[in-house]
Amino acid sequence: MVQDGDGIVCQDNCPIACNVNQLDADGDEIGDACDPDPGCGGCSGVQCELKC
Repeated sequence: MVQDGDGIVCQDNCPIACNVNQLDADGDEIGDACDPDPGCGGCSGVQCELKC
């Protein structure tokens, strides 16, 4: 198991990048920090979670 340093072990939705809040704007179970198309951002969109 890859440890990315965010303290999340069992339900880490982005095990290759630190993302403490585990945000997933588009609900595809891939965390914003490592999702190639996170479905967030822009003027009216949900803010993406950045890598630690």
